[in-house]
Amino acid sequence: MVNLRLLGGLFLLVITGGMSCTKNTLNLPEPAQSLAGTYKIQATKNPLPIKGDDITLVIKPTASETVGIVVKSSLNGQLIDSLTYQKATVEQDFDNSLAIGNVSLRSVCISYTIYLTPQKSADFLKMTCTETNVFYYYYTPVGQTGTTILKFKKV
Repeated sequence: MVNLRLLGGLFLLVITGGMSCTKNTLNLPEPAQSLAGTYKIQATKNPLPIKGDDITLVIKPTASETVGIVVKSSLNGQLIDSLTYQKATVEQDFDNSLAIGNVSLRSVCISYTIYLTPQKSADFLKMTCTETNVFYYYYTPVGQTGTTILKFKKV
């Protein structure tokens, strides 16, 4: 009898608890559209991925979570080389460790990673919350084993 009352009480608890639950959802912006634009390389002494003295990234959405990227280089204002990534995957992460100088801010923002290769370990672009509209391009120059980082700012 006690077990039957206990089971009946648990059943009512599950039914009423299930009916009173609501699903909390967070609607994030479509990452591909959020990142679309042209980004220009900032001054660097690091080796560049293609020939030239000036590099521009052009990012265009191809789907909600993929982008097409064209890396263009010029020398003395003339286009001389380019790399194209037809379908690069965009991933979003929550970044809740934002700090400016020594001051830690407890706000949450979205950081982005664009993987240029399917391996997701070699070449990629990373946008964090520490700088607005800035991508860091991580790649390994041909013939080297270390990663090189280039900074690009949206124009």
